[in-house]
Amino acid sequence: MVDSLMLEETDAVFVGRTAGLTVDDRRRILVADAVANTLLEFDSAGRFVRRYGAAGRGPGEFRGIGDAMLSRSDGVLTLTDVSLRRITTFDRNDGRLLGTRAFVGKLGSLAAADGRLWYGIFDPANARAIAVEHAAGLVATDTTPVQANLVAIPEAYLTVEPLNGIFGFASVVAWADTAFVGFAASPFLLLVTADGVIVDTVPLPARARRGVPANLAAILSDVSLPPTAMYRAASGLMRLHRRSDGSVVTIHHDTEIAGRLLSARVFAGVISPDRSRACMDAEIPVSSDVIPWTAMQDDLLFVLDHVVDDDALRPRLMLRAYRLDTSECSWTSLQGDVPLTGSEKP
Repeated sequence: MVDSLMLEETDAVFVGRTAGLTVDDRRRILVADAVANTLLEFDSAGRFVRRYGAAGRGPGEFRGIGDAMLSRSDGVLTLTDVSLRRITTFDRNDGRLLGTRAFVGKLGSLAAADGRLWYGIFDPANARAIAVEHAAGLVATDTTPVQANLVAIPEAYLTVEPLNGIFGFASVVAWADTAFVGFAASPFLLLVTADGVIVDTVPLPARARRGVPANLAAILSDVSLPPTAMYRAASGLMRLHRRSDGSVVTIHHDTEIAGRLLSARVFAGVISPDRSRACMDAEIPVSSDVIPWTAMQDDLLFVLDHVVDDDALRPRLMLRAYRLDTSECSWTSLQGDVPLTGSEKP
């Protein structure tokens, strides 16, 4: 860990339940609040700056603010609503609403590169995932919904209901003309062009996390399996981040469920720029009994965690920054047999 920061919350400004995190190129911190259905912006010192959106169904309002967020270098902020299934854009300079756009399916991530926007859409109704378009398409209001058309969803997600329900979402991270695409419970990444051509398939080895058993679909097809066992059946790929050297950071969760409360162990991995080897499963320490959130900026991995303070009325938000040092890593070759389940079996 290289730094930590406590966000300054008050009785009037606080996060009821974190629904997403991003850190922009000025180190400003953006936190989505699922309770108030709004986004709070804090500066690099943790001081509150402004609020975006509010609860409701009107323009600039949210019924279910999502974790897919994107703050672009041109000052455009993109937020998602998983309930209303629409994308909303704001101007970062003054908080002004710029426009809205509907989408079809489940939108789990957003990425931008070289004037293109990549949508991590997972749409089992048409068995497709991922959409890409020019960045200008998110600013003006458009009556045409964004629809996934780039990648076929693996068959098991379409036929096994718990696999779709628990692990049915896609992550995307982009370069100029290609993107890595990952499905939450699939032990590989797809390198895809903007035309939908799959250039490479990269396995995701498991060392310490649960990984993905070869018979995952059969495990989750067992109707007698309790929810606790379903969530523990596999690691979930939650995020993909790009580093400046061209390597890619993977974030996996080993999730537990107790009643309606979800918690997770968090593991970070690095795929080398040439996709020939991986440094996997460095566990990121988290202290809370809720799902932690991650973001990446300037090669630093940021983790937002809830910290219990005996003197406070509610848990406080702590942002920690980590530099992923691979200099002493025991790299795993991505050629030949690659271990897809880790030391902890589901």
